[in-house]
Amino acid sequence: MQTKPAQKYDATFQIGGTTIHIVAPQITEDERHRRLDDVQRVIWAIWRSIETEKIQREPGSTKQPLKP
Repeated sequence: MQTKPAQKYDATFQIGGTTIHIVAPQITEDERHRRLDDVQRVIWAIWRSIETEKIQREPGSTKQPLKP
């Protein structure tokens, strides 16, 4: 029988009888910043969409939708 090499886990959680091991991706600092920028762009797009819907639902609203 072969043994598996020792695995380093970034976090381990025990929930009931289940063990959950978390292994974070090994990424560069540049990749980390790129991913965070992507997340921020999506969050702003969602926020703009929600605000535009609220403005358009206001009775008698003549306000223009938010621009990106």
